[in-house]
Amino acid sequence: MRVIFYHGLEGSPNGDKPTALRKIFPTLESPDFQGVDPAERIRLASEDLEAHGEPAYLIGSSLGA
Repeated sequence: MRVIFYHGLEGSPNGDKPTALRKIFPTLESPDFQGVDPAERIRLASEDLEAHGEPAYLIGSSLGA
């Protein structure tokens, strides 16, 4: 099953939180949404989830939640 972390507005896919989560979930995915407005983040995340068509655990921080 996929595990996906969505970072906050000032975060990144390589920040402290996704780095720590990768110790627990080695296959953690964390899309790079730096500089992407909230509506676009939702669109991109939705398209990705639909394209894979499988269950996923979603973890979010701040705006990523």
